[in-house]
Amino acid sequence: MKKLLLFTSAFLSVIAISLSSLTYTFSSPGGAPAGATGSPGDNNLTCARSGCHSGTANPQSGLISTDVPSSGYVPGQTYQITVSITQAGISKWGFQASPQSSNGTLLGTLTLTETSRTRFIGTGNKYVTHTTGGNSGATGSTSWSFNWTAPSTGTGPVTFYTAAMAANGNNGTSGDQVYFDNLVIEEDVTISINDNQSLSDIILYPNPAQGSEMFIKNLKSDETLTIRDMQGKTVLKTDFSGNNLIQSINIENLPKGAYTLEISSESGSKIKRFIRQ
Repeated sequence: MKKLLLFTSAFLSVIAISLSSLTYTFSSPGGAPAGATGSPGDNNLTCARSGCHSGTANPQSGLISTDVPSSGYVPGQTYQITVSITQAGISKWGFQASPQSSNGTLLGTLTLTETSRTRFIGTGNKYVTHTTGGNSGATGSTSWSFNWTAPSTGTGPVTFYTAAMAANGNNGTSGDQVYFDNLVIEEDVTISINDNQSLSDIILYPNPAQGSEMFIKNLKSDETLTIRDMQGKTVLKTDFSGNNLIQSINIENLPKGAYTLEISSESGSKIKRFIRQ
């Protein structure tokens, strides 16, 4: 009987330790599982909704900051992205961030700059999250930084989605506070790339456009005209190779909304933005 009691006690101790370890692992101290940014492409899942932590995720503005100028990102340029969170009395933290289109496509390229505190999760380096070494910080606040290289010309606005967590450190999934935020970064459409023709020389009218046609004045010959929506999808493409200074474009089938017009040739490209009303 004494041996049986000793065996039972030892067995229960092992089970308790295993459950404690499982709970701690489940709460993701080494990084949130892929797809927990709260983006539409991630089915609006966050650290709270993905099963890692109980409770409700709450919106919190200002979680994301960048050094992208107010004029917008320049395609191909690299910028620093910072996720910060503040909550009194907390010293355990977590986050996940990703720049995406509305359908969940990764826009641009992410690069780690704090390899001991951040890491990639999932495929294609689409998500940045915390490491075990990066889930603790000074009591009351912490932050993580990484680099983002902006996508190609004509991509349009890019939205950074992030979820951040302030944990109570009980090695469990309850009692933690989860927040989410997003930041829209516009493309700088005033930049001309490797081009000796001023963007101001190109006149696009009427803008906003209400009818079935738009007109472009002062085109050169042998230029390609590409219209993209705000998700970067090409909706119209045509070549201009005539001698007319004015080119008309049929926009009758374009839904109402904002678009970019890329005018490209062998010498470079220019971007104009217009609205279809």
